[in-house]
Amino acid sequence: MTTFDVGIDDTAAAWNALEWVDEVVDPAHDAVRLLTIDGMSGEDLEWAEERLQAAKQRLLHHHPGLHVVRAVIEGPTVRQLVEDSRTRDVLVLGGRQTHRFAAAISGRVAERVVAQSAAPVVVIPEGWMRSAEGPVVVGVDSGSAGRALEVAASFAERLGRRLVLLRAWDLPFAQTPYGMILTDDDPNFWREGADLELAAAQRAVHRRHAALTIERQSRRGSAADALIAVQNPALIVLGRRHRSAAEAFLTGSVGERLMHHGTAPVCVVGDVAAPAPATRSDSTVSSGVAAKAS
Repeated sequence: MTTFDVGIDDTAAAWNALEWVDEVVDPAHDAVRLLTIDGMSGEDLEWAEERLQAAKQRLLHHHPGLHVVRAVIEGPTVRQLVEDSRTRDVLVLGGRQTHRFAAAISGRVAERVVAQSAAPVVVIPEGWMRSAEGPVVVGVDSGSAGRALEVAASFAERLGRRLVLLRAWDLPFAQTPYGMILTDDDPNFWREGADLELAAAQRAVHRRHAALTIERQSRRGSAADALIAVQNPALIVLGRRHRSAAEAFLTGSVGERLMHHGTAPVCVVGDVAAPAPATRSDSTVSSGVAAKAS
């Protein structure tokens, strides 16, 4: 079983998040927890609760048997969402596509939660359309992809899509006082290294998801460019390397670029799994991204 925690506010991106969950949820095996934060922006609590009720009714209209609960959480927003993520399965947020610099300085909720959450975080951009028929794509990176592979494979099974393992590579450069210099001019060496990583990733996925259709892609260039170039992906899954929105901005996070310039849902997965709750309550179920029943 999987619980999807969905952040609901008055933005269009938040309602996109609800629409995405409506598309992927399995009412026979999943639960949804609709969240809003009390006391933010001076909003009236009664209005926030009415918005949660409207979101619940929208889900139940399409999935009458779905277990849906509402929760108003005491702020501050980011701290509470991050604390909740320690015992949750998947957190789904709308992503407002402001300029990356403005987002890093002002600390947009999605960016900060992505950087710290123990649970996988799916960010649905403002420009997302509910028509994607493409694959689930996971960025393969030896430094961050281990848990991301499992999450991506589970979502591919749930959605009935093929899984694309994508490894971007390029010739290495080094920063010197005189500028950037090329440190190796043998593209075959780096291409072969990328192919070996992809083969290892495919073996790891196949051991646990033998029936899944898996495709490997090696592309020269930046990871962000390679992922943005994928045609009509249902979901892009990435491992996380950063612990703050500002750090991700300053070091060129792939996830940051996809969140601000892409139109596909992006799932960012930390390297440490959230512990499973000891017991099930009104709003939690056992940990993990369960495959959707056929």
